[in-house]
Order: sequence, then C-alpha cells, then structure tokens
Amino acid sequence: MLGAAKHLDFARLGNRWYKLAGDHGDTGSPLDVPIPPPGLQDGQQVVLSFNVPANDWREDTPYYLPSSYGVQGANPDDAMAIVVGNEAWVMNTATNRGALAQPAGAAQQVDLLQKICAYSPPSAQWPLGHWRVIGPPPWVINGDRAWRGFYDPVKNRIVMPTNRNGAVWAMIDVATGADLTQYDGSGVAYQYGDHIFSITGVAPDFVNRVFYVYDLNDSSIYQVSMDNPGGPTKVATLPEPVQGTQAAIKLTWHPDLRAVIVAATKINIYEVDSGAISSVARPDGFVNGVGTYVPTSTIFFDPDTHDIVSIGTIDWDTGRNPGVYWRLKIQ
Repeated sequence: MLGAAKHLDFARLGNRWYKLAGDHGDTGSPLDVPIPPPGLQDGQQVVLSFNVPANDWREDTPYYLPSSYGVQGANPDDAMAIVVGNEAWVMNTATNRGALAQPAGAAQQVDLLQKICAYSPPSAQWPLGHWRVIGPPPWVINGDRAWRGFYDPVKNRIVMPTNRNGAVWAMIDVATGADLTQYDGSGVAYQYGDHIFSITGVAPDFVNRVFYVYDLNDSSIYQVSMDNPGGPTKVATLPEPVQGTQAAIKLTWHPDLRAVIVAATKINIYEVDSGAISSVARPDGFVNGVGTYVPTSTIFFDPDTHDIVSIGTIDWDTGRNPGVYWRLKIQ
C-alpha cells in the first residue's frame, strides 16, 4: 500500500510513529466500513501507526471519523507533520484533488490547505484519535513550496525550509499561530539564495542551535542558525548527482553520531563535528528495472532501535516499487 507513495511523513508521539501525510491507496481496514472512503490514490487521512521494534502496524484513525469527533484534518497530500508537545501539527501545501467530500455522519472535514490542524493519538476519551483546528498556515508554503519542518522549543516556533524563487524560512509562532516569516515592506518573503531546500527535509541540531538542509541544485549540505535563520553556510558537498524535485531525496538527523543522514543513490553520512563524510549502500536496491534512481518516501531516526528507518518509495518508470520498508543501523 505504501509502496507507491511519492511522499510520506510520520510523527513520533509516545513510543509510536504515526503516518499523518502522504498519498497512497486505501487500507481495507474494518474501521473504514461505517463511512467508506472515496477509493482514491490521494492525501490519505487514515492514520496508521507502528512501534519500530514491535513492527506492529495498525490503523488508528479511519478515513472518515464519525461526527461525534467534531472535526477532522482532511486531505494531507503534499503535507507535513511536526510534533509540538503531545500532538502533531499537520498542514498541506498542495494537492491535485478536487473539492473535499462531506459524507453524512462524518466529522466536519477541515481542508489542511486552509487550516493547520493538530492530531492527538487515541485515548480513553477519543479511541480513534482526535483533531483540533489551529489556524491558517503561512501563505508562502502554498503550491508545494515546503514538505518538512521542525519545532524549536526554545523559541516556541515552527521552522519550515521553503522554496519561493529561492530559499525562505517560513515560521509559525506556536503560542499564537501567527506567521513569523520575515517579509519586506511590499510583503515579499525574504530570500536567502538560489537554493531548493524544501524537498529533502531538515535536520535540527538543538545542541549547537543550528539546522541542516540539502540543496538539490548542487548536492550540498548547508547549515543555518536556529536562533536567527538567515543566509545558509555550505558545509559539505556530497558525491551525488544533481536530482530534480521529484527525486525526493530525504535527510534526517542522527543524534548518536551527531550526523546528517542523506538518503540519495547511497546513504551519505556527514558528521557535523569532524566534517567527515562517508557512505554505505542503500539496503533497498535503489535502481529500478531501467536503471533509474528510485527515491524513498521518508526516513527518520528511531530512538528505540537507534536505526535509520525508510518507508515507501515510488518508481516513475517501471512501476515495480521495490522495498517499501527498511532499517539500517549506522555506527
């Protein structure tokens, strides 16, 4: 089911990872029987979860919650999920789907293109999970301009690497929901160079108060101040071919190694303190039947196993959709 997903995003709440964004097919879960889903390869609003060492996948939230749940974040297609406290803030940036359906008996569908919604995992009060509305997202992320972000508890704000005719740092005040993105007097977002950081993700280093991003234009890793996001500093260039935006190269932070992990044609490791660069082969066989690079849909560091986890992929050329899920321990 996740084997043909261009984009996925998971959020860790408690000791489980929750799939809260991405486009994939229906799950066939009994939870979806009362109010059947539309049967589209789209922004799937079912919420799946698993614990990595247990590998105990389950569906927690059906495609349509019952009306007793109030509201539901809907159509998280090219969306992102950012953990803030004990919930995940979810917002969408683009979709090719039409108007949202509002089936009889379903919770009010809230378009995640228009409103940020926060998801809480199942509880005694809300056994199917729960959504609440936060407010509008920054306009600069609309149109597939951002796919990942992180929450900075020191500044109490969300930061999202964004591409709008150059690198932009879209930001949200968590206390008020206000747009903290920097704009000039004419309302144009400040830009920090001709970079495409928005696709691959972001690796925050909270110890040194910096975050790392990867530019698809030059296959390089850049460092940015977390306290005062401004012009990025190139710190490493990887031996990787330049990829387009659909290549969906992904990165994550490895806190044990204090390294940026970039999943491209290889698993590249940039150790931030020493500057050392190394690589290992991808476990999934990264080329398809015609020899084309096949991207991963998401990667993340799992604190229970200390493994890098990759989930999903999409093969644009041959439709073979190789390995969907792999774990890799890097030491």
